[in-house]
Amino acid sequence: LRGATFAEEWLTEGLSRLLRPGATVELLLSVTSRDAATGLPPLDAAEVECVAACWQAAGFVLRERRLATPTDLREAHSTWARRLGSGNGREAWLIRLVRA
Repeated sequence: LRGATFAEEWLTEGLSRLLRPGATVELLLSVTSRDAATGLPPLDAAEVECVAACWQAAGFVLRERRLATPTDLREAHSTWARRLGSGNGREAWLIRLVRA
């Protein structure tokens, strides 16, 4: 979570080596005040802008950033996304990037 939120070098460089130019990276992120132990700030629109800027600085092109919809969460096909979509009132953000 920290690696994705701050676009840490180990993650962005690893993805850059794995992905061809033009490949899409989709991040589903959710950090709330309940996650204080992670040391990450709760994600709101301003924080998501910072996350997107970090990824852009790492060489990825921002295509989209917005609150994730229930459809986004279903289509992610992950147990974590399924828990986010279970009506627990927790916001998740979708950030869609393209490898330059």
